Amino acid sequence: MHLNLGATAYLADAAYRLGDWDIAISEAETGIALALDLDHVRSLPMRHAAAATPYAYRGDFARAASHVEAASRTAKAVGDVQTLLWSHVAAGHLAHARRDPTAVIAALEPLA
Repeated sequence: MHLNLGATAYLADAAYRLGDWDIAISEAETGIALALDLDHVRSLPMRHAAAATPYAYRGDFARAASHVEAASRTAKAVGDVQTLLWSHVAAGHLAHARRDPTAVIAALEPLA
């Protein structure tokens, strides 16, 4: 099941990159619900990041920020590099969408 959970997050990210943001959001939100149902906490930051990005670039900053916060909170609880990476990247996308270069640097600096 773990591989299927990962696949949904990567599918959401691919849909975002292809410009199909409705599919990206749908896949990410479905993946979040599935991960919660299966108590697969480790995969949540990736899914929240995948949801946050299209919301951010659509200007839905409140929803994006909610997903960034969930990604960050869950990544800190899990505590591994991969989950922290996803939460920082999501925060960076949100800051970029808000046109806040200082916040972009602050979000991504821990990855350097």
